[in-house]
Amino acid sequence: MPGKYQLSGRRFGRLLVINEVPERDKKGQVQWLCLCDCGSYRLVTGTDLVRGNKRSCGCLHGEKHGHADDRLYNVWRTMKSRCDNPNSEKYADYGGRGIKVCPEWHDSFTSFMKWAIENGYDYDAPRNTCTIDRIDVNGDYEPSNCRWADASTQARNQRPRERRQPGIEVDYRGVHYISLAELARAYGFHVSKLERRIHRMSVDEAMEQILGSTGE
Repeated sequence: MPGKYQLSGRRFGRLLVINEVPERDKKGQVQWLCLCDCGSYRLVTGTDLVRGNKRSCGCLHGEKHGHADDRLYNVWRTMKSRCDNPNSEKYADYGGRGIKVCPEWHDSFTSFMKWAIENGYDYDAPRNTCTIDRIDVNGDYEPSNCRWADASTQARNQRPRERRQPGIEVDYRGVHYISLAELARAYGFHVSKLERRIHRMSVDEAMEQILGSTGE
């Protein structure tokens, strides 16, 4: 049932109301998706808007960010990072394999938030009980391939691990190593540092970058 306030298009301080969302807050109050002048999106109850309790996303001095919508915004931001950012620790398993975020979500948090709410996202769920999961682990992040699942469901749905770059034997500084992991162990760092780099540079270049150019 729609809320008693019709707030879409109205402005409250730095907040422009976009639309009412189906998800109620913990107290059962109607929430509205708002765009702050700073560019952040927030869910705010109609009561807080009308009474002047919320006039920004939290960027105004003295206000605090709401925790519920921050979680979903961070899901969206992290999802894009592991697909777009080669420096992300997860990039090798996502963007490095060609996994992308569909344009509808990539360019609009509002679109992602709308899908999330309509497909069972629970703002109050305990950590690791409502996480985004790709149904086809080789497919992209897009509405038809995603769902909300707990950690155990995600674990069962993971692609078979490739044992840290199987079959990659390398020679470095005149020594033969049977795997990247063995090379990393020999120089005292975690193999993930190599894995994040070898999709875009040679092993020698990756080692040079990790160890520096001082010959250590």
